[in-house]
Amino acid sequence: MTWWFEPLSTYETFFQDKEIECDPCPSMRRELLRWLSERYGLRFHRRVFDGEDLGNSVLVVINGQDARHRAGLETRLGPADVISILPMMAGGNGPRLKK
Repeated sequence: MTWWFEPLSTYETFFQDKEIECDPCPSMRRELLRWLSERYGLRFHRRVFDGEDLGNSVLVVINGQDARHRAGLETRLGPADVISILPMMAGGNGPRLKK
Protein backbone atom coordinates (compact mmCIF):
# COMPACT_ATOMS: atom_id res chain seq x y z
CA MET A 1 0.00 0.00 0.00
CA THR A 2 1.17 3.55 -0.62
CA TRP A 3 0.56 6.51 1.70
CA TRP A 4 0.51 9.99 0.22
CA PHE A 5 1.97 12.67 2.46
CA GLU A 6 1.86 16.42 2.26
CA PRO A 7 4.56 17.43 4.74
CA LEU A 8 4.52 21.18 5.15
CA SER A 9 6.91 23.71 6.61
CA THR A 10 9.35 22.23 9.14
CA TYR A 11 8.15 18.66 8.52
CA GLU A 12 9.44 18.70 4.92
CA THR A 13 12.92 17.99 6.25
CA PHE A 14 11.84 14.51 7.39
CA PHE A 15 10.28 13.28 4.17
CA GLN A 16 12.41 12.68 1.10
CA ASP A 17 9.40 11.44 -0.88
CA LYS A 18 5.72 12.29 -0.77
CA GLU A 19 4.85 8.64 -1.32
CA ILE A 20 5.79 6.08 1.29
CA GLU A 21 5.35 2.36 0.72
CA CYS A 22 4.40 0.18 3.65
CA ASP A 23 3.25 -3.39 4.03
CA PRO A 24 1.35 -3.85 6.22
CA CYS A 25 0.29 -0.25 6.66
CA PRO A 26 -0.98 1.15 9.94
CA SER A 27 -4.76 1.31 10.21
CA MET A 28 -5.01 4.16 12.73
CA ARG A 29 -3.41 7.57 13.03
CA ARG A 30 -1.55 6.70 16.27
CA GLU A 31 -0.01 3.63 14.61
CA LEU A 32 0.96 5.66 11.55
CA LEU A 33 2.73 8.31 13.62
CA ARG A 34 4.58 5.61 15.59
CA TRP A 35 5.56 3.90 12.32
CA LEU A 36 6.85 7.23 10.96
CA SER A 37 8.72 7.83 14.24
CA GLU A 38 10.52 4.50 13.80
CA ARG A 39 11.34 5.41 10.21
CA TYR A 40 12.46 9.03 10.81
CA GLY A 41 13.86 8.78 14.32
CA LEU A 42 13.69 10.40 17.70
CA ARG A 43 13.72 13.96 16.36
CA PHE A 44 10.50 13.34 14.44
CA HIS A 45 8.96 11.54 17.44
CA ARG A 46 9.69 14.47 19.75
CA ARG A 47 8.07 16.92 17.35
CA VAL A 48 4.91 14.85 16.96
CA PHE A 49 4.30 13.26 20.36
CA ASP A 50 4.00 14.57 23.90
CA GLY A 51 4.31 11.35 25.89
CA GLU A 52 1.68 9.04 24.39
CA ASP A 53 -0.49 11.90 23.14
CA LEU A 54 -0.22 14.03 20.04
CA GLY A 55 1.90 17.09 20.78
CA ASN A 56 0.43 20.58 20.76
CA SER A 57 2.80 21.81 18.06
CA VAL A 58 1.66 19.49 15.26
CA LEU A 59 -1.47 19.23 13.17
CA VAL A 60 -2.18 15.99 11.30
CA VAL A 61 -4.87 16.39 8.65
CA ILE A 62 -6.45 13.45 6.85
CA ASN A 63 -8.17 14.24 3.56
CA GLY A 64 -8.41 17.90 4.51
CA GLN A 65 -9.94 17.29 7.96
CA ASP A 66 -8.24 17.69 11.31
CA ALA A 67 -8.47 14.24 12.84
CA ARG A 68 -8.57 15.77 16.36
CA HIS A 69 -12.19 16.62 15.61
CA ARG A 70 -12.96 13.04 14.66
CA ALA A 71 -11.53 10.16 16.67
CA GLY A 72 -8.18 11.77 17.54
CA LEU A 73 -5.25 9.36 17.46
CA GLU A 74 -7.70 6.49 16.99
CA THR A 75 -8.91 7.88 13.62
CA ARG A 76 -9.03 5.02 11.12
CA LEU A 77 -7.02 5.34 7.93
CA GLY A 78 -7.88 4.06 4.48
CA PRO A 79 -5.68 3.18 1.50
CA ALA A 80 -6.62 6.30 -0.48
CA ASP A 81 -6.14 8.79 2.38
CA VAL A 82 -3.89 11.82 1.96
CA ILE A 83 -2.14 12.74 5.19
CA SER A 84 -0.88 16.29 5.76
CA ILE A 85 1.54 16.98 8.61
CA LEU A 86 2.14 20.60 9.52
CA PRO A 87 3.10 22.73 12.49
CA MET A 88 0.33 24.23 14.57
CA MET A 89 0.10 27.93 13.85
CA ALA A 90 -1.45 30.89 15.53
CA GLY A 91 -2.49 34.16 14.06
CA GLY A 92 -5.24 35.50 11.91
CA ASN A 93 -7.18 38.68 11.54
CA GLY A 94 -8.35 39.37 15.06
CA PRO A 95 -9.24 42.75 16.51
CA ARG A 96 -6.44 45.29 16.47
CA LEU A 97 -5.24 46.90 19.65
CA LYS A 98 -5.20 50.67 19.86
CA LYS A 99 -1.82 52.23 20.45
